[in-house]
Amino acid sequence: MKKIHNEYKRHKKQYLMIVSAFLLYLSTYILHHISFLIEHVYARTLFPITNQLLSTLTSFIPFSIAEFLYVSLYLLAFALILSILIQGIKGKWLKAIREALVIISVIYLGFMMLWGLNYYRQPLWVSLNMPVESSKQQLISTVDTLTQMTNQLGVRVSRDEQGIMKLSIPRQDFLKDDFLQMNSLLKPIPFLQGVYGDAKPVFLSRYMLYTQISGLYFPFTAEANVNMLIPDATFPFTVLHELAHQRGIALEDEANFVAFVTAMNHPSLDVQYSGAIMALRSSINALARVDLALAQSKVEMIDSSVRLDMQSIRDFWAQYDGTVGTVSNQINDTYLKGNQQKDGVASYGRMVDLLVRYLHP
Repeated sequence: MKKIHNEYKRHKKQYLMIVSAFLLYLSTYILHHISFLIEHVYARTLFPITNQLLSTLTSFIPFSIAEFLYVSLYLLAFALILSILIQGIKGKWLKAIREALVIISVIYLGFMMLWGLNYYRQPLWVSLNMPVESSKQQLISTVDTLTQMTNQLGVRVSRDEQGIMKLSIPRQDFLKDDFLQMNSLLKPIPFLQGVYGDAKPVFLSRYMLYTQISGLYFPFTAEANVNMLIPDATFPFTVLHELAHQRGIALEDEANFVAFVTAMNHPSLDVQYSGAIMALRSSINALARVDLALAQSKVEMIDSSVRLDMQSIRDFWAQYDGTVGTVSNQINDTYLKGNQQKDGVASYGRMVDLLVRYLHP
């Protein structure tokens, strides 16, 4: 007992850090019961202050700090495992585990304080006073509306010699707020407005494709990062999705919805089309789960140019199917479920619930 007491006294701060992280983790099981409090005290008050400051500071660095840190985290994980094994061989298991837990605790506490509590804010449909329920008929109407919208835009955007949509301006321009004007686009969702840094390109975009990831948000630097090699039709939507995360929208389905709303408010046909086609894909998939035959008939109503873009998106990502993508998807799925997205990766399709309530209340 005395040995344990002496161990605690020598490393009191480290053990307090571990206990604090553990208690915060346990508290996440009740945080969703106080989502109103999280929404107004953290998500709309404390978080915007700290994140706008952090985002502004990191915006002065022209490259993605997050990308460097992501690689560093993988190296850190490898070093931790190696350190535990080496110290274990030396009979210092307690020291090795304690030091590893301290590092994990610091990362977890930092993540939750800087951004993670946004997972427990009130649902977006509540904040926007949307109807609680939606019907199959409303879903059908939403598919029809999005089909008409996407068809009209699809014949107006630029296309390459294969007939596939191509962006009319350089990709780098879509990352800049001078072009996007996010605060103007967010007028329907004013509590997300603020002063944040531009989205940043991922230098290792080619390697990132094999993880099946289009973009990522890094809470420790408040940077929205975008893969620069994804299909043109999905690029503006992906930028807006990551910028939604930067503004405190943690859930994937809600970030997709915010990306759609902001895309449709932008004057650029490229941006509007990207938002429309991504929303249409999600809606058709949702309808197929309810009524496959009807969904197939609705696909026939989609303009051939739009269907070509949808097929090109599928073909593009099919090139990068493999073990890395599977493992990455499993890691992402575990991460989402660990942060109260019970459907994991499947929750990406729940964007449609918000679309239906927004387009056909």
